[in-house]
Amino acid sequence: MNFIPSYSGTTKSVTPLYEPDFSSIDWTPIRKELKLERDGEYYDVPNRWEILRSDNQAHLGVVSNRYEPIPYQDNVKTLIKAINEIQINRLVDDSSATIQIEPLEKGKKLKVVVNFPNETIQPVVGDLSNLKVLMYDSTDSSWTWQILYIMFRYWCSNGCSNEDFKLRWNQKHTKSISDEQNLQKIYDKIVYSVNNFHENEGRFRQWADTGVTFEAAMEVFSKTLAQYRDKNGKLAVSKNVMLDLEAYTHKNYREVGHTAWGAYNAATEWATHFQNSSFQRNRTVKNPSNTERRRASDVATMLESNHWKEITREISYA
Repeated sequence: MNFIPSYSGTTKSVTPLYEPDFSSIDWTPIRKELKLERDGEYYDVPNRWEILRSDNQAHLGVVSNRYEPIPYQDNVKTLIKAINEIQINRLVDDSSATIQIEPLEKGKKLKVVVNFPNETIQPVVGDLSNLKVLMYDSTDSSWTWQILYIMFRYWCSNGCSNEDFKLRWNQKHTKSISDEQNLQKIYDKIVYSVNNFHENEGRFRQWADTGVTFEAAMEVFSKTLAQYRDKNGKLAVSKNVMLDLEAYTHKNYREVGHTAWGAYNAATEWATHFQNSSFQRNRTVKNPSNTERRRASDVATMLESNHWKEITREISYA
């Protein structure tokens, strides 16, 4: 068993896929009637429950009375079962696959990463990437139960985002659905992810052959990743984000050339390397797990934009 640092400052275990370490999630979320204290008296709060950990009674959040707490272990086991059935049908290579289970915020949230080292693509000679399937969950209803995938690029240990982040499968804890239905939905999602991962290899090769100037890349970033609405609702561009993206773009252009592939990797490196990055001047990130998810979603949105498709020659204007 290997251990690597987590955002929470603890460790997350990495084990063979079919030998998961459930010790960090060996508890269940339990519902308790929510009460408020007023003048020494306690009153029930209608239509609301408090969620507690069964092992230490730690408070995990407040949810509606429609919320159904599901133990993390149950959902992780469903994920593993779906992958095993996919492997039986020879639709994924799970040999040497690993799983890491990382509870976040004292158990309020969960991130699971399944790594498939033998599912690889090579858009550029020597620039190898493999498939990773991610699962997110929560006990406080802040995250729905989600399955998505990323491309993990060995060159810089960079988890590359893609449009699939916007097409993720998710399941609300308030919705009643059978275990078999969940299993089938996850099965279908992972099969789609494996196929889409390999289909993207040709697209990435095209990006590696498509020249993009530094100025053009920064213009796209200013209209996508760095754009936000100010307090008056007007569109503005974040100077800090642009400074970070300038640094990552220079770095990736030196490594892979002034291409769409270089611009793409600059964007994904910005999305995943915000912790302890010299490029980002040691700015503190309060909720790194939320930041990682939000930035990956931002990159996925950028890839769907006309701004990006224009510089990659996927669309053209007369």
